[in-house]
Amino acid sequence: MNSGGWGKAEWRGYFRGVLRAMSEEERAAESAAIVEAVVASVAWRRARWVMLYAPMAEEVDLLALMDCPGRPALLFPKVSGDGETMRAHRVEGVEDLVLNGSRFREPDVARCPVVDPGAIDLVLVPGLGFGRDGSRLGRGRGYYDRFLGGEAAGAMRVGVAFGCQVVGALPVEPHDVRMGALAVAGGWVGRSGGLDMP
Repeated sequence: MNSGGWGKAEWRGYFRGVLRAMSEEERAAESAAIVEAVVASVAWRRARWVMLYAPMAEEVDLLALMDCPGRPALLFPKVSGDGETMRAHRVEGVEDLVLNGSRFREPDVARCPVVDPGAIDLVLVPGLGFGRDGSRLGRGRGYYDRFLGGEAAGAMRVGVAFGCQVVGALPVEPHDVRMGALAVAGGWVGRSGGLDMP
C-alpha cells in the first residue's frame, strides 16, 4: 500500500474498502476479542460511566458489554435535532436503542435520560481508521471531535478498531481529538505502539 501524501478523502476510501472486504465471521470474531480486551482493562473496571455506541454494519460490535456482570453504567450517543450536538444518554438494555432516520440505532430519548458528559470516565470511540500515534479518522461530521474536545474532555478516549483499521499515523487537523489508546483484538495499544492494558 502506497499511502504517501494521502489526505483524509483517500484514507476514507481505503478504509471503506478494507472494511467491506471483511467477512461477517471475521467481524464477529474480532469484535468478541475486543470486548474481552475492554473487560480485562483497568480503565473498564475502574469506570463508573462508560460511553459506547450501537455499531453500524461494518463497525466493531461492543453490545456484548451490556451483558457483563457488575458493569459500569452505560451511555450511548445521540445527535440532537440541530445536527451538530451529540449528547450522552443512559441506556439500560438493547431494547432502549431504536432505529433513527439514518437506519442506525440511537437511544430512545423518551426512556433514556441525558447524562452530564463531565461525569463520563471512559469513551469507546468508533471511527473509519486509527493511527498508533492517537490520530483518528471519522466519517467527516465532527460529532466526536466536538464532544470529546468539549464537555467530555476529561474522559479517557479509546479508539475501537479491527486490525485492518490501524496504521502508523493519519492526517490530522487542529480540531481533531486524539485517542489515548486503541482497543484491538490483541489488547490495548498505547501511543508508544506497544500493547498495554490501561
